[in-house]
Amino acid sequence: MTHAQASQFGIRIILLGALAGLASGCASYRLHSSLLPVKPAPAVQAQAETKYVIKAAQFISPTNLPSGSIPDFITYKVNPDKFSNKLMTLATRARPDLFSSDPAAVPVEVTVTKVACDLAIPMKENCISCLTLTIIPLYSADKEDFTVEVTMTEPAGGKKISLPIAFSFEERNWMSILPWGWLPVPGGRGSYAWGTSSAYQKYDAMMLDSCVEAAATALGHKEPSAWKAP
Repeated sequence: MTHAQASQFGIRIILLGALAGLASGCASYRLHSSLLPVKPAPAVQAQAETKYVIKAAQFISPTNLPSGSIPDFITYKVNPDKFSNKLMTLATRARPDLFSSDPAAVPVEVTVTKVACDLAIPMKENCISCLTLTIIPLYSADKEDFTVEVTMTEPAGGKKISLPIAFSFEERNWMSILPWGWLPVPGGRGSYAWGTSSAYQKYDAMMLDSCVEAAATALGHKEPSAWKAP
């Protein structure tokens, strides 16, 4: 790492610390996922021939990828049991055409993997923000890419894994100790959230929605080319 890179990394750490310190201040967020279920859901859904139950789920985040502004699933360490329970509860509610807790349902495993994270913290502008005591709000934006794979074992065909279904999540926010941190953060797309707690809850809900929709998309592909051997 060069001296310039080390200096830039140090400034980013300081700015991230400042953002974390302002977590209880006035903040506005904008959140967007590229894969969300269509709402409102159709009044009548075609019932699939086969129903599935999520028996296990895991989230993989390589250590060489940076963390985004918001922790993945609002926690730094995703518990597999809690994660699978949350996914299954949501899946049976959002997609009863595919998912069921019936004992006869086909068990599947879901693997969510973070494959990229691009965290943007404009150093010059945010250094000015710190010098002005956030009269100019602290700003950050990040884009994270994920894949979702489904593994299942068929009585006749053995174990198979779906080809990955990809989606991206974008988040922008700015924060200030002053009330204008509540103003809508400029740029980006998707829905707004005000306050860190509200943004974290909305982020978690949207991420779970995206994972369930990705798993449903994978299970909806019946052609052999959409699946591979483990």
